[in-house]
Amino acid sequence: MIVKGEPFEFLDGDSLKIDQPFLQKLISNFKEQGQERILVLSVLGPQSSGKSTILNKIFGCHFWTSVGRCTKGIYLQLLKVHNKAYFNNLFDYIIILDTEGLQSPNQEDLEFDKKIALFVLSISDIILVNVKGDITKQFRELVEMCIYTLGQMKSFTSTKSITWCFNQNNDVNNRDPFLVQLVSIATNLNNELSNQNQETEQIDYNEILGITEDNVKILGFASTEKLWKKNDSEGVYADWRQLILNGTFSSEAYEEGIRIIQAYVNKFGREDDLDGRRQMENLKYFIEKIETTWKSIITLPDLLEFSELIQHQQNQFMRKQFNEIINNYQYPTKIQFINQIHQNISERNESLSIEILNDILSEFTTSMNAQFDQINNEFLEKLTQIKNEHKISKKVIKKYENMVQVRIDSERSAISLAMLSEIRIQETNFQQKMGFIKIDHFIQQLIGNENQLKQYKEDESKIESKFKQLWNEILTQDKQKQDKSFMGYSDQLLKVIKENFKNYILTTKNENSYKQQYIAKLNKEKPKQIDYLTSLEILKPELSTAQLMFIANSSKNQLFYDNFNQSIEKKIARCSPNQVLSINQFYSNQVEIIYLTKEDFNKYKQKDLSIDLELYKKEKGIDKYSFTSFLQNFSLFGYEISKLKAEQLFNSVNKQSRFDINMLSSCFQPGERQYFGDAQYDSSIDMIKKICKNLMNYYKRHVLITDLSQNNEIESLKGRFNEKEFFLVSVKQQVILKQNTGSQINRGEQIFSYILNRNQNSQYENTFKQSIARYIEDLMSDINYERWKKVYSEIHQMILDEIKEMKAKQFSYGLIKRILQKIEGKIKDLNMQFSDFGVILNDIGERCIYYYAIFSIWRVLCFKQYRSCERASEQLSSQEQVQYQKFKADIQQNNKEQSKIRGQSLAEEIINQTIARFQRSYCEEAKQIWAGFNKESNYDIIKQLDKDILERNDNRITDDQRLHYIKNHTDYVERFVKDNINKLKSDIQTKFTSKLQQDLKTYLQKVDANTKYLYDYVISPLQAKDYFVQQENPDEAPKLLFKITLGCLQGYVEQNLLEKIKQDKIHVFQTQDFHRFELPLCSTIQKSDEEIQILFNFVQAFKQRILLGIKNSDLIQVQLETLKLQDDLDAQQLRQIGCLQFCPLCKRKCDQEIDDSSHKHQCQNGHQLRGMTGVLIGSHPSLYTCEEIQDDYQISLLETSIIKKWKDIKQLYNGWIFSCLSKDELNIQKEKFMKIWNDNIGRMICIKLTQEIGKDVFYVPKQEVQLGGNQKTAHYILILDDSGSMEGAFFEAAKKGLVAFLQEIQKNPESRVTIILFNHQARCVVDYEIPDAQVQQKEIQFRGGGTDFDEPLKLAFDKIANNPDFDNFSSHSIFFYTDGQAQYPTKAMEKVKQFPSDKREKIELVACSFEDSPTTLVRVVEFGKQYFGFAKIQASMEPQMIAQVWIEEVSQVTHQIKSG
Repeated sequence: MIVKGEPFEFLDGDSLKIDQPFLQKLISNFKEQGQERILVLSVLGPQSSGKSTILNKIFGCHFWTSVGRCTKGIYLQLLKVHNKAYFNNLFDYIIILDTEGLQSPNQEDLEFDKKIALFVLSISDIILVNVKGDITKQFRELVEMCIYTLGQMKSFTSTKSITWCFNQNNDVNNRDPFLVQLVSIATNLNNELSNQNQETEQIDYNEILGITEDNVKILGFASTEKLWKKNDSEGVYADWRQLILNGTFSSEAYEEGIRIIQAYVNKFGREDDLDGRRQMENLKYFIEKIETTWKSIITLPDLLEFSELIQHQQNQFMRKQFNEIINNYQYPTKIQFINQIHQNISERNESLSIEILNDILSEFTTSMNAQFDQINNEFLEKLTQIKNEHKISKKVIKKYENMVQVRIDSERSAISLAMLSEIRIQETNFQQKMGFIKIDHFIQQLIGNENQLKQYKEDESKIESKFKQLWNEILTQDKQKQDKSFMGYSDQLLKVIKENFKNYILTTKNENSYKQQYIAKLNKEKPKQIDYLTSLEILKPELSTAQLMFIANSSKNQLFYDNFNQSIEKKIARCSPNQVLSINQFYSNQVEIIYLTKEDFNKYKQKDLSIDLELYKKEKGIDKYSFTSFLQNFSLFGYEISKLKAEQLFNSVNKQSRFDINMLSSCFQPGERQYFGDAQYDSSIDMIKKICKNLMNYYKRHVLITDLSQNNEIESLKGRFNEKEFFLVSVKQQVILKQNTGSQINRGEQIFSYILNRNQNSQYENTFKQSIARYIEDLMSDINYERWKKVYSEIHQMILDEIKEMKAKQFSYGLIKRILQKIEGKIKDLNMQFSDFGVILNDIGERCIYYYAIFSIWRVLCFKQYRSCERASEQLSSQEQVQYQKFKADIQQNNKEQSKIRGQSLAEEIINQTIARFQRSYCEEAKQIWAGFNKESNYDIIKQLDKDILERNDNRITDDQRLHYIKNHTDYVERFVKDNINKLKSDIQTKFTSKLQQDLKTYLQKVDANTKYLYDYVISPLQAKDYFVQQENPDEAPKLLFKITLGCLQGYVEQNLLEKIKQDKIHVFQTQDFHRFELPLCSTIQKSDEEIQILFNFVQAFKQRILLGIKNSDLIQVQLETLKLQDDLDAQQLRQIGCLQFCPLCKRKCDQEIDDSSHKHQCQNGHQLRGMTGVLIGSHPSLYTCEEIQDDYQISLLETSIIKKWKDIKQLYNGWIFSCLSKDELNIQKEKFMKIWNDNIGRMICIKLTQEIGKDVFYVPKQEVQLGGNQKTAHYILILDDSGSMEGAFFEAAKKGLVAFLQEIQKNPESRVTIILFNHQARCVVDYEIPDAQVQQKEIQFRGGGTDFDEPLKLAFDKIANNPDFDNFSSHSIFFYTDGQAQYPTKAMEKVKQFPSDKREKIELVACSFEDSPTTLVRVVEFGKQYFGFAKIQASMEPQMIAQVWIEEVSQVTHQIKSG
């Protein structure tokens, strides 16, 4: 039915689901199996605007029509085109999409309108926007937001056509009011784009919206009603309404439909794509695009966040305000609350209990909540103020109110969990002291039951069994509390991350399942590299959707599109072993060696050389000089050509009109052979090949096919045919499709053939577009998804490294932002690799990587928090053996064991509490040390590094370090900051570790000294009661003995207590000369431990543990976490590293803060000279900074080597502001980098580059460029080689560059130009004229001949010497280009040498050559440096670079400020 033209609802209006399987089956019903080319036309408009009606009128469709909403979802109708020629044979079918009316008051889905509109705009070629009457405010806002959002999607291209139909109007001839409405929409969109960034790409929304008179159709009514009133006499027996069809409506609608299709066909034909060919999408590709596009729209929440453009604008403004409010606020910290908890516990030490600890937690939780509620209210007041001042919409402000709440809850949650963990630790400590309530209660009950106590004393296994029962109950209760706390923290953390990084998440119904699986499988496990496999398995439903797309030619994808259009050779040259998918594995290298033997050349010389020479002389009409010059080329075969014999031969030929073979042979005298690769050899063989056509009959050919990596084998092969009697004629390397490499590559033969040469394989274009994304996805998924696993493995490791290094334990916006920024760079690298094949990650593909990263970050942070909880539980578990021994001793009433355990426990408690007290006392001092290093921003650090490294203020910096800083600025700064922070951490840790070790040792030695009399005089195991005089209650003796003993250790015993001691025992408790501790040695300990049954055992155990503590004091280490500095230092590191992006032109790092999520990248410390990073113009470094480059300069991109105008590059990298400084600041930076370059760094870089690339890179000093200065007035003498070797594409490219240079210099009408062409002769084709590229390009015509440098330079110097206006010009600038070598121009040099010095001072020479080693020109330039005002050589220069090089030289050489 669909094939026959019946409509079909392919997007269900209720469930918003697409029946993709049905659409896939639909393809099989077509003859070409989905290869049919299609045009997609859709209608979009408000409810009841007549959308279905107008489609029915135009195309004869069968869409339902009625009053009110009828169409639900989106209907599809297929129309076969019979007269294809009428539409230039572009398509076979037209697909009509009829959409559900928008802005229905009954629609409950608030995002419905934007979903439908954005979807239709994305998948359609032509969008007919149908409006009833005027555009309503609501519909206008929807159109604005959808068009703007569409422009942000990767799939957006400029080939779409939007046309407007305003129907049901009384005046169908007045377009003006409707045009005004449309222009206002475009103006709003253009304003929004320009507001984002002054250098962003300026999209012409007027064109996209189709705002022209021809593209706006005003229609009347499809029908009218006539009311017939009741009139019995006329046979009308009741009132009734008659529907009268408008006869012209249908014809007008039909004509408009044909017109908009024809307009699209014309526009489509004008668009350039690939190699100038364009083809419409086929049906199969369209059906696949439906699925991926709809998936993107419903799963990328940021696309649907706002329904109005004004809300989007307000959102950008509010993001900046939000960051300023939130990120700059000093929140309460965990440290503050934990310190207060410690203080409170210390103050309530005497009465401490579990209940009191819980009360303390409750009190501080209440206090914390009150503080954060106050902060929340302050924030909301500020938001309300901003809302009122800037008229922010309710929806936008509500978003940021929610974000404030989420951020507050995040901080609150982290502190709450930290306090709970601390209280649990305190509970554990307290329970250790207090005997763990459950255990104490049991013992008390047991002692009161003699029979039961007796049973336990007689059966130790019963003691052990009971203890295990009680202990397991304690551990179970603890685990339940920790798990509950951890789950609450995990939920809150994920919520916070999602809210703060909404642009990186997917909207999926599976998220809760993913979260539960992560918690069950990963979050409680230590992160490992192999975990990425588990993560991939969990997120498989999202990652299994289509991830790649064919690269559309759009501004958003321009960098990747340009890369795809590069030659296969350039793509292969950039391949590296670390790539996920390298294009070189699908191709081979075919090397064709053409060579000649000495024997074969001699045969040619005897038989066919004379024939070729006769033809050459006849066709070219050459003179004697050219003839003898040509014969000189044969010296490469090991001959010396006699000039005298050659001239005699020429004279003979002129007389007899034929070549004498013997005379010809006599010209060839024995000599030394030359070798392929030498400049003269290569130039000579090229000339011989052009003229000696019969020589090819003597060539021999050798072909080798190798892997692209086997360069050594190729060089070895070339060497074999470039020695002894072998002479290389040519070496042709060609990339060919690799053969017999497996089923996958065989299946993709058409695809890789198309990539290899799209011109020759254009028949595969449609197949390529349709199948390339799926095919590359298959390759990525081949062998159990190994390539995708590599991608996600690297992302996972990146996350682990970052979080591990930062030791992060809770949410850190800056840390997560930095990780995502690094992943953004990784995605760009991936897309560069994929773009070699013509695909990139689609929106879903990119978002899947980010979504995976979000979950991985969450998982690692959760584990770190889980470990904090777990450590509290581990501390509890570690007490099991001690508690069991005490439990057993108390039940068995073993006084010796009890005393020993209590002596050890008291010593242990004193040591632990002393360490904790010292560490707390160090926190403030440590914070003061840190504060002294916390003032520098990333901007400040780069500013200082520039001074130390580039301006050579630090003489410890090596040249290798300088090169690293220059070439990999971001990496150097990041390493520098990390090293400094690590050193600061190490210094602080070392300082306080040493301090703690010394303080603890001294403290414990004093404690040990206070045991002197106890240890010396207690020599027998007396019971506690034996130390006291008669007591009323002897059972109180153990408690009293503990109190007195603790007083001795403290350094003071109350007199009233000493009076109770027997006189013969009083000496044991002396305290004279003891150290008196001001603070208690320890807080209250377990009540049952406040007894000493046998002092001897107690003191022995106590002293032994104290001495061990003294011995082990040197092993104690202070951790930054205990000093409460870890979070501060991590935050400082993030801030000082700053943004990780670097300038795509000069590689200088962005020096903005990472916390500013909306910042535009910039280099406020200045951009460096491009040549500092190895950018060359010919054989010289480029000496421009990004600020100095003018908009129409031609620049070679670092990433792709593609040449573009600077203004186009700024649009490509619109996340950067390349000129962010004032004019005065720019001049300061310009002077800084000029001085840096001229003070030896420039020479050092040129030397290093020469070593790296294996050819000379010449140093020239940086001149004082006046930023924004006007072009000087000069006389330009342009000299271009048109000898025989320049014939064809070489000369045309050079001519094109010369003409572009003329266009540049004609901007100054006071300048003049002279153009000289030369071969073995020179001719002036433009003689001292005002530059006019359009006129003068006609004079630049190729002639051919030999090569002589003397003639053109003599002519140029004559023009300069005889110029009547010589003094009117600031310089006479010679620009010289040749592709080969010639004799040194002695006569010309001698001529100019005679000029007066003031004239020579005004001569400037820029000599350019295609040759790598232009020895003659090097000598000429050396002469020029001695005698001219300026001279420079540019070697290895392709002819197409003439405009770029010469324009840059004009700007650098001519914009000089002469000093003194």
